[in-house]
This record gives sequence, structure tokens and C-alpha cells, in this order.
Amino acid sequence: MKKKMTALLATGIVALTALAGCFSGPSGSAADSSTPKAGSTLLVGLQGDPTSFNPDASPDDFAYFVEENIFSRLVKTDWNNKIIPDLANSWEISPDGKTYTFKLKSNVKWHDGQAFSSADVVWTMNEIISKKGYLVSSLGNVASIDAPDANTVVFHLKQSDSSLLPSLSFLGAFILPKHVFDGSDWTTNKAAQSPIGTGPFKFVDYQKAVSISLKANQDYFGGAPNIDKLIYKIIPDGNTALQAFNNGELDILGTVPPYAEVAGLQKAVGTKVVKNSTLGRYYLTFNLTKKPWNQPQVRQAIALAVDRSEILDKAFKGVGKVADGFYASSIRWAYNDQAVLPKKDIQKAQKLLEQAGYKKDSQGYYFSADIVTFNMDPFQDTSTIVKSNLQAIGINAKVTVLEQAAWMQRCLTDRNFDVTIMGGSVGPDPSALANRVATNGPLNFMGYSNPTVDQLFAQGVALVKESARAAKYKQIQQILATDLPIVPLVEDITVNVYKSYLSGLPYDDALGKAAMTEFTYVSINK
Repeated sequence: MKKKMTALLATGIVALTALAGCFSGPSGSAADSSTPKAGSTLLVGLQGDPTSFNPDASPDDFAYFVEENIFSRLVKTDWNNKIIPDLANSWEISPDGKTYTFKLKSNVKWHDGQAFSSADVVWTMNEIISKKGYLVSSLGNVASIDAPDANTVVFHLKQSDSSLLPSLSFLGAFILPKHVFDGSDWTTNKAAQSPIGTGPFKFVDYQKAVSISLKANQDYFGGAPNIDKLIYKIIPDGNTALQAFNNGELDILGTVPPYAEVAGLQKAVGTKVVKNSTLGRYYLTFNLTKKPWNQPQVRQAIALAVDRSEILDKAFKGVGKVADGFYASSIRWAYNDQAVLPKKDIQKAQKLLEQAGYKKDSQGYYFSADIVTFNMDPFQDTSTIVKSNLQAIGINAKVTVLEQAAWMQRCLTDRNFDVTIMGGSVGPDPSALANRVATNGPLNFMGYSNPTVDQLFAQGVALVKESARAAKYKQIQQILATDLPIVPLVEDITVNVYKSYLSGLPYDDALGKAAMTEFTYVSINK
């Protein structure tokens, strides 16, 4: 899945601090006193069609932007990397870290008018566990979940788990309506296409390849939104989306602008550009279930061949940072600056391929590789550079470009690929790296499995002290630097582009009231 959703998240420090006692948040009333203008509509670009509106079954980046405005979680994360209340008004963690008690907001309603209660939370979490939803690996330490009353939920853990709270603020943790889904297949239930949530906006209409329309939820527990309608216009091509933005057809670009255009956008009258450092990264990965990609020497050769500086300069136009190591370098306490990729060395790469048993054919190639990628930048440009890099060491590489749904089917589901390029967050806690490299990680579609890595992840979440946890995650990064199931490329910087007549956007809001792509408090001032 695409990367944009992941400009994310918290460092895990919030979760560790919370283990010392309890947190109490605001009651949820809107701090913005402005009222919606009659007929006010916010137009936002969206780079592709969702595959479903079930936010917990599997990751869907395009749906995520919409779902964060329809659904709610127990807790959420703002652009200041803080975990803040959502459906939970407060929470308390026992001294031994094995019991999490959430006090829920009262008088919350589902979009169909039914009352929300703790039973919905218990049902959702149990459904995620039983149906193996995206969050299932993060709930691995949950022994049971109960609801002592309508406004209280208690998680009982098998062992202390420092990752639980940040995991509940992130992907796949949205609370679903029990009365709508119970007793049905949560993937085919009509609510998977016409969602019902408790969030700030209600679903109205979805026209494939055209738009997704939402309307303000006047009964939202956080206060009615400042706009009446929220419409996502589906525009896959970045240049077309930018033209629509420049023509006044979008208030928020919503997609990644062509990187070559960023400097000009920063100077454009009536336009604001906000850059946010993230925990998002781009990386190359392999199908480790088949030859030659299951051979460490081949992966090492590719790591020596790929020119990450060229990728940053040409594909990203310098927007971002070369990824040297195997975790986000901005999270200093968990980053291992000794476990880094080697410098580019063509001769050494070729020598490794020969040591692995390969000889060049009559055309000068050791073997072939198909690089499967998304039909959007920076993936296409990055893939073109990687193709050139691989050809330079004697690998006959080609690029296959797919739309997201086709990519997900081929790579995530069928696992029919050689090499691909991924993007996404390694947050909100270092333990989230397990989603990508642990044996049962939901995004580990490459077939990587190292029992020591799995054990270190389990040990890391059971610890509370930051320095003790850091030692485990640094060991993991050292192993990854040797095994190379992934080759990091670029550390992401999210570029948010919007009209200057807007205020209250989550990525430009110091008050920290909204989730990362939630538009509850946006006002249109024109």
C-alpha cells in the first residue's frame, strides 16, 4: 500500500510515560467557536479508489484518509506526535502494565442514531482478533477484554505491552458498530461499502473513479464540524490533481505534489505548503520465497548497487532524506546508527553475484528481475532508477506498473513478484516495525522469517524502560542489516498543500485536537 497515510506518528514516548499512571483528556467539546457557513464544502484530492470502507480488515491507504473522518478510535494521534483522546475520555494503566482501563465519552451516537457503548469496543477488538484484522498482531498480548459498564473498557494483558496504546491510535483500530456487523461477514456486510461510524462526518455517496461525499455529523461528540460537506475528488495523476488545485477545483491538494513543483508552490500566492517530518520510509523488498531473492548474497549485491542519493535527488527532487539505517533516524533513542547500508560499490556487487553461483549470459546479464511498482510518483521514478542500478551490475531488470488494487492483489495476496518498492510508517512505536519484518507481520508479504527477530520484538514490548527497549530494537536493526529482507531508500517528508483561505487543518494546528487527516476543525474563510 501506498505511503501517504503514513506521515506518521508518535515515538512511543507517550505510551511509556502513560505506564507510570493515568491520563485524563478533554471532554471532547470543540474548541473552535466558529459555526459552519451555510453550504460550505471542503474539496480534497484523493489519489485513488478505496477497495473497501471496512477500516480494520486490511490496510487501504486511499480509504484511510476518508475513514479517519467517518470513524473513531479509543485514542488517536495528532500531527504533534501526541496520543490524544478520541472515544476514550481518559485511560489508566496499572503499575504492572498488564491492565488498561479506558473511560469512554458518554452520549456518543452512531451515524444511524443508535447509542455507542463499551460493547462496541469489545466486539470490535474481538472481531479483529478472530478475523485476523490488520491490528491482530498488535493485540497478541491481550488475554481478554471486558466491559464492566457501558462507559468502561478493560484490556487484560498476558504481559506488559508498551506498544498497545500507540497501536490503538493507529491503523486498523477504528471502532465498528456491533449492531450493524454482528453475525455477518464484516467484509461483505453492506456497511463495508456504506460505512456507519461515530466520527465527525457521515458517509453520503461514493462514485467510483469520481468522488466520495460526506456530510457533517451534527451530533459528533467532538462538536459539529465547521464545514457542511466534505468531498474527496479522485484524481490518480499527480499533475492533473495539481492543475485542478491551481484551477480552484480543490481546496486541499490531498495528494503528493510532483516534487519538482514544491518550490513553486511555496511561492504561489494564495497557497500554503506545510512540510512535516514523518516516520514514513520508502524501501526496496524482495520475494524471499524463491530464488535468487532468497539468497543473502544477491540481496547484499543489490544493496551495494542501489544509488539512494540518486533516488532522493531525481525521484524526490531532494524532498526527504537518504535512508541509511533500518528505522526512522528521527527517533534517536531507538535508531541504530551502526546498522547501516554499505556505500555503492558495483564491482563488489558483481563479485557477490558470482560468489552466489551466477554467470553472465551472452547479453551480459546474470539473471532477470521484474520490479513491480505503483502507477504513481515517486514509485515510478524510483523504480526506473533502481532498474538502471540493477542493470549496471548485470541484472536484466524491467518495471511493471500497476494500479494500487492490482498491486495489492499481485504482491500482498498472490505474492507473485520478484522485487517491489514499498512506503509506509514505522511508527507509532518502534515495535510497529514488526508489521513489516516479523514472521507474522501483516505487511511481511516477502516471506522473511527470523526467530531471533521475532523474539526480540516480543521482548521489546514487554519492557517499560526506554533504554532497555532500545537495546532490543537496535539488535533487530543489526540483524536486518545482515539479512537485508529490505533495502531502505528514502526517509519521507510529507508535503501538505492547501489554499490559504483555510484554517484549522490538522497538520497546521498547534492545538492538537484532530487526528492526522481529520477535518473537523477546518474553517473556510473566503
